[in-house]
Amino acid sequence: MSRIPLAVAALAVAVSACSKDAPPTVVRPPASTKKAADYELRLERPSKVGDRREVQLTATLAKAIESNAGGKNPLAKSDKYEIFFKGTLRTLAVTEQQRESKTEIAVGQLILKPGGGAQENVLDAGAVVVAELGQGATNYRTAAGGELGETAAILMLKLFPLHTPTPGQLFPTDARQPVGGRWSLDKEAARKTLKALAPEAVPDGLAAEHLAGGAQLLRTLKIGGVDCLEIQSSAVAELPAPRNPPKGMKGAPSSYQFTVNETYPVANAVGPVLKVTQAKIRLKFQGVPGTLQEGTTIDLQASELIEEKIKYIP
Repeated sequence: MSRIPLAVAALAVAVSACSKDAPPTVVRPPASTKKAADYELRLERPSKVGDRREVQLTATLAKAIESNAGGKNPLAKSDKYEIFFKGTLRTLAVTEQQRESKTEIAVGQLILKPGGGAQENVLDAGAVVVAELGQGATNYRTAAGGELGETAAILMLKLFPLHTPTPGQLFPTDARQPVGGRWSLDKEAARKTLKALAPEAVPDGLAAEHLAGGAQLLRTLKIGGVDCLEIQSSAVAELPAPRNPPKGMKGAPSSYQFTVNETYPVANAVGPVLKVTQAKIRLKFQGVPGTLQEGTTIDLQASELIEEKIKYIP
C-alpha cells in the first residue's frame, strides 16, 4: 500500500482546522503526460550482395548420457568441446526476400578443443569456404569447389546455417516496442527451426500446442558509444516422444529449448553486433515391456552456447 508523505498529511490537517465549514481543497500535481520511449525493431535487416562483416565467435558444446537398467549398473558419460572462430563473411547472393543465400567465409582461425584434450586446427588461416542455400539445407565447399573435411563441415553447419528462419521470421513485429515490451512467437516458423536444429529429435508433425515462446526488448545500452537495444527471444518445444529410439526402447516426454540474446544499434544501420545463442535438449527413452530393455531408462542432455561479436565493414 502507498503511504501519504508526511508533509502532505500535515498540510491537509492544517487546512481542515482552519475551515471546518468548507471541505478542504487538496491540490494534486498534474499527472505526467510523458510517454515512455519506444523503438522500431528491425530483426531482419535486408542483405545486399557485397555486405561484409568480421565475426569473432566462441562456442561450448556439452553432452551427457545417463543409463540405468532397473536400478542396476548405472552408466554415466559426458563430453565437452569448445570452438574458436575468427574470420570475415561476405554476402555473395540473396533471395528475392533479400535474405542471404550464398556466403563466402574467409577463415582466420577455426579451432576445436575437446574437454581435457589437445586442440585441433580444423581449418588453416586463409582457407575460404563457400556456404550456399539448398533445398532445406546449407551446402558447404571450398572456394575451389572441393569438399570440406567431416569436422569442418559439421562445424560450419553448426555455426553458419543459411536454411534456418531468421529472428525476424520467428518473432515478427511491426509495432514499436518500449523497454520491457513483449511479442509472440510464430509457431510455424519455430517448428521449421526446431526441425532444422534437431532433426533427430523433433517430429515432422509437432503440434502447435507443444510450442511456446516469445520475444522481449530487455534494455537499452551503449556499445562503443553507439546506442543499442538488447532483445531476448526464446522458443520451447515439449516432445511427447522423441524420434529414433534405441532398439527395444520407446520415447518418453522430452524437451528442446533455445534462447537468443541479440544487440542491435538503435539506428538500425546494421544487423546485430552481439549475439548469444543457448540451446538445451533433453531426450528420454524407456525400455519396452516384454523386451530385454524392460526397466532400462536413458536420459540424454545436450547444451550449446555460442557467443558472437560482429563488426560490419563499410
